[in-house]
Amino acid sequence: MLNIKNVQGTESVLKTIDDLTLTQTLGSIDQLTFNFIDNSDNKVASELVMPRSIVTVPENNQQYLITTPTITPLGRYRQYAVTALHVGQTLHDQYIDKTLTKTQSLDACMKFITQGTKFTYEIHDTFSNYAFSEEFGNARGDDLLTTLASDFGFEYYFDNFEIHVYKTIGKDNSFLFVDGANVSKITDTEDYSNFSTHIKGTGKTTDDSDGKNHQR
Repeated sequence: MLNIKNVQGTESVLKTIDDLTLTQTLGSIDQLTFNFIDNSDNKVASELVMPRSIVTVPENNQQYLITTPTITPLGRYRQYAVTALHVGQTLHDQYIDKTLTKTQSLDACMKFITQGTKFTYEIHDTFSNYAFSEEFGNARGDDLLTTLASDFGFEYYFDNFEIHVYKTIGKDNSFLFVDGANVSKITDTEDYSNFSTHIKGTGKTTDDSDGKNHQR
């Protein structure tokens, strides 16, 4: 089940969906993809599927902005294939034409790129001030956030419209498993050649004095 709201504020629920996939990459905007058919369960909500509509996933309460809905006729119904990006993507809408110079704190820089937007931020660690060799600004908000992450050396993630900043989000000394690179495919082999459904006992074979073998 997914909640969906269009830019006019009309809301409904997609009750039956298929192939829901959430792709998360550190330092990038999360991507949500899913499919559904506009049957009776989804008919009302399907009318709200359009660019800039917001989809909310109840399991993590995160919001995603529809960017690419693809609609294909399927008999009496239509099949929708939807791609949506996390609302953190809307930081790209903010073009900052002012600049900062000289030495600045991370707090001052984060305030600079989020001022006048829906976004807030929380800095969870301590960072030294950074001396800019050139002006900082005159760019879109998301590009400036990426620049700050590189200059100050931090990692971040979006919790809807709140940006969380850490020195390191993951654990130290962790190991990344990459399928096909440092991890081989798992092979499962089962052997039923000696499998029996019924066993019958014939007794012990003994040698008698007449030299013949007998079974008890």
